[in-house]
Amino acid sequence: MCTENDFCVDSLRFNCSDELMEALPGSGFTENCTCIETYYNNGSRCELCSVNHTCASCVRTACVANEWSNGRRGAQHCLCEPGFFRRDGLCELCSENHFCTGRDDERHECPHNSVSAAGTSAFPECRCLAGHGVEYSPNASAFHACRACAVREDGRGQFKDSVGNAPCEDCGVCEPLVQHTTTAVHCAAASNAVCEACRQCQHVNVSGSDVDYQSTPCQTFSQTVCASCRVCNFTLEWQSVPCQETVDRECELVDFSTPCAPGSYCGNHTRTKNSECLPCRYEDTVYQGSHLHETVTSGQTYDDALSCQVRCLPFSRLRDPARHWLGCVTCEMGNVLYKHLIQDTSSRTCNFSCTHGHAETRSADGVDGDCAPGFLQSSSAYFAHGERDQRAARAARGRCLQRRRRPGRVPLLAVAHDARALRRLGGRDRAHVLRARAPAR
Repeated sequence: MCTENDFCVDSLRFNCSDELMEALPGSGFTENCTCIETYYNNGSRCELCSVNHTCASCVRTACVANEWSNGRRGAQHCLCEPGFFRRDGLCELCSENHFCTGRDDERHECPHNSVSAAGTSAFPECRCLAGHGVEYSPNASAFHACRACAVREDGRGQFKDSVGNAPCEDCGVCEPLVQHTTTAVHCAAASNAVCEACRQCQHVNVSGSDVDYQSTPCQTFSQTVCASCRVCNFTLEWQSVPCQETVDRECELVDFSTPCAPGSYCGNHTRTKNSECLPCRYEDTVYQGSHLHETVTSGQTYDDALSCQVRCLPFSRLRDPARHWLGCVTCEMGNVLYKHLIQDTSSRTCNFSCTHGHAETRSADGVDGDCAPGFLQSSSAYFAHGERDQRAARAARGRCLQRRRRPGRVPLLAVAHDARALRRLGGRDRAHVLRARAPAR
């Protein structure tokens, strides 16, 4: 029998023409010499099967569409090209979110939280979703992982806003004090924080009136809060603190009852100032360089400088009881030598009694009066006479020795320059007057 890898003809043994050929024992024909696996007979010798072909029984066969030999020569069978997988004997385009390597006919699923396009051929092309950062294994041949970016409740943390194999980044921070910005959109796993300018409160409007102020300042995660400035009721309130950029207006009640000392009144508040105590005003007539009253109360009416109550000094009366600010007038007028003045500061009239032989007369309103000899009647002529007596008394008072009156007696100087009145006096009174008229030595 002919030996292996030879062929025999007419009892003669022949070697196969190429050492890469083989033949089964007992082969008797040249055609029984065939190239070994992965080689084909190019007509003269055996040659290694070319790329993207398979070779069997010395015949070279090209891979069909979407198949390859994995880049190698001498492939025994064709595989699906990278980006394709075999289904029902045919190579189909690799599905989305999968990868097909071309080293086998399988399709492989991308790692969790990653995606890929149709026809992906390698696992690095599986890209991590937004909000997930890539995490590589120390083993280079192992698949990468896609980990969710961590964001805390306060908006700080990390994010990744695109699909791809990149790590998570630190969230941006809006800086009110440095950048004058606040967070408009908080950082999330798939999106960075968005900053916006801090709101500026409009402190005054075009007319100059206060509008609003900053009640809450701009912060990293909260916008400025503006509030309307408080409006004072200036009838009852005054502005103690004005409205400013960061401060609200403060209004306080006007103190309409501030205790004031006698002789002063409460009033004079403005929009920016509380009430205060001020001196009362009087419009009285000064008598011999002095006022004839003393103040007994503070102002009785708010913001009324003429509302202080007064008390008349002895031997004077109120000019007008309804208007104390007009002050007091003296009761030492007329024929004072015939009067015994009664000291009564609470009376609204001049109270007196007449000396013996003289009769009391009163003005029409009963406030003022005089003493006249019994034979004189109350008439306009009499009061004209009384006015002359009063002028004479004032002139005489300037030359008076200023001696104090004895109790129960009336100054006689008022008639010292009235000849008619002097003649009517008794001897003792007349002598007293004459002594007063005598020039001082």
